[in-house]
Amino acid sequence: MAFVMPGILNPAYLGEWGAGLYPNSYEPASVGALVVLLPVMAVFYLFSVAMPRSGGDYIYVSRTLTPVLGLVTSWTFSVVFWSWAGFQGVVTFIYGPAVDFIARGQMTGDQGLINLGLLIYNNPWVLWILATLHTLVMGLIAWRGTKASVMTMYVVWAASTIGLIAMAISWMGMPSLDFFKANMLRMTGVDYNSIITTARQNGWTGGYYALPTIYAGVTYVMLNTLGNQGVATVAGEVKEVKKATFFALFGSLGLMALYWLPQYLFLFEIGGRDFTSASAYLFQIGKNPFIIEPVWTYMTAIASNNPLLTTIYTYTYAMASWAIGFGGLYFSTRAVFAWGFDRVFPEFVNKVNKRGVPVGAIAVATFGAWVWTTLNVWFPQYIRLIGYTTCVWAIAWVILGIAAIAFPYRRKEVFQKSPDVVRRKVLGLPVIVHMGWMTVVVGGFIAYATFLPAITGTNVWYSFTPFLTTVLTLMLIPVVIFYGYYLYRTRVGKVRMDIQFKEIPPD
Repeated sequence: MAFVMPGILNPAYLGEWGAGLYPNSYEPASVGALVVLLPVMAVFYLFSVAMPRSGGDYIYVSRTLTPVLGLVTSWTFSVVFWSWAGFQGVVTFIYGPAVDFIARGQMTGDQGLINLGLLIYNNPWVLWILATLHTLVMGLIAWRGTKASVMTMYVVWAASTIGLIAMAISWMGMPSLDFFKANMLRMTGVDYNSIITTARQNGWTGGYYALPTIYAGVTYVMLNTLGNQGVATVAGEVKEVKKATFFALFGSLGLMALYWLPQYLFLFEIGGRDFTSASAYLFQIGKNPFIIEPVWTYMTAIASNNPLLTTIYTYTYAMASWAIGFGGLYFSTRAVFAWGFDRVFPEFVNKVNKRGVPVGAIAVATFGAWVWTTLNVWFPQYIRLIGYTTCVWAIAWVILGIAAIAFPYRRKEVFQKSPDVVRRKVLGLPVIVHMGWMTVVVGGFIAYATFLPAITGTNVWYSFTPFLTTVLTLMLIPVVIFYGYYLYRTRVGKVRMDIQFKEIPPD
């Protein structure tokens, strides 16, 4: 689940966005940004071993720093999970089936297929109905329980692997770059070389440099990874957590690099670096010459000129995209359950059925995902503001890093009773402290990098004020919720809320 949830075939659009928003980035090298996640994963791992409880980061921060920061951190992760569930409800169809219909229609000259694809791509009512069903399926499988959820991820992993193979055949089997150019002109009426020329005329300078590559990596490669940390929220349900969580958090990063790097290389090294960057740049500045976004599922269809390969790749992409939303919904249910258990959220979220499934939390998570689905369909600017996801996530990492630094000292009794791997020291300080300050640095740098496009105006949909407003609003809402419930419980319910936060919840 840690590997599949972030999206095995996600570079299909996040790679394109990264290339467009950071125009001088060499995206294959940006995959190397995964190494900066190592200290972050170490913090989640060490905390999950020290406090293996449902809720993960909520428990770590609320018991180490303050309860309100615990809810802020956990709320941030959970709402981002829901926003991605809603977001994937849209992109699953516009980058999957819609691309399939349009590309196959252009290959065969079937205008009916092209129109069907454009209907999905452009009609909000059609997209909203499909995306709503997409979200309901997530909730239904989560309601079926953990076994069904895990088996679903195995199915998605197998399908995504087949999709990657189809993508590889499309690019590696392409006779020559001239074939790609000719096929593009025949299918779309767009000239390959004119893309590069037009981009240069509109400010694209060409060339590839280290700093933009790093920014693209810590922003859009990181967007690919968001979610694997969710396994910490279910650490209390895992046997041999010390071993299983280690392989989930670190092993998933290795698998991500293995699956993602070829996808970036296909576009940049076979499709052409300048074309890939220039086409992405033109889309980001609002001068896209294609009838749809130059997402890499579409570019791969042009490279293959094969209807069967196109269908396989686009529909397996759709499955991989759906799994992102599903994984986020599933992991967030454990956080919501923990909020209810601590009475900082309505207690009905703690309701479980006879099979032990947290149906109350699943209902809340499914509804939250559906709200974001609706926002993404009817207010599409949210899709273009998805960069806030990385920003608020990174800010939450900063808070988590501070908790890791403080943990051995503020919760000394818990630290001293933790397994040896948690208590280990280097240079006189616990390893978790070293990993904590590194996580603070990583989180701070990523938050800064995500703001750059809004500051520089690279993207026509990005602007500083709505970006900043979205981030601040998402982080202030849990503060209001926490203090509202705190006052209600203490004054009306006569509950000593301060005492409960001194204890780690039972298994």
